Amino acid sequence: MIKRNKLGQFVKGIHPATEFKKGQHHSPKTEFKKGNKSWNKGTRGVMIAWNKGLKVQSNTGRTHFKKGDNTGKENYMWIGDKIGYKKLHDWVYYHKGKPKICEHCGLVPEICKCCGSIKKGTKLEWANKDHSYKRDINDYISLCRSCHKKYDIKNNKGKRKK
Repeated sequence: MIKRNKLGQFVKGIHPATEFKKGQHHSPKTEFKKGNKSWNKGTRGVMIAWNKGLKVQSNTGRTHFKKGDNTGKENYMWIGDKIGYKKLHDWVYYHKGKPKICEHCGLVPEICKCCGSIKKGTKLEWANKDHSYKRDINDYISLCRSCHKKYDIKNNKGKRKK
């Protein structure tokens, strides 16, 4: 039942779906029985997590997922050279970081002083040298967008509209 006032407006604090359920138990098993101790009896303030202070791997003193232990070929999700275009470029960014300077024209990206973003026309990208898209970190060079397009067209890999 939806509660409304005399003007037909909804009354604040009443929700039609849960109104009838407040304070009611669906079965006698879930009721609090007289004489039982409540689960939080004797506690004060913020409850501490159940796993706080537990030991981690008694012999080694390390966690299961230490950084570097489960990366690369040791990772169960590793698929090798069958990786897609986007994920391959993500992998290059992970290992090489952001490109700093164009290796053809020497362009350095300009950063906007107001918002900190890179100004249009000065973005750098990682370009694949031989266009085979293998997982070889040394097969990528840093180029600005215009040099990247020229490089791809020169090597017959760029798409040109005629």
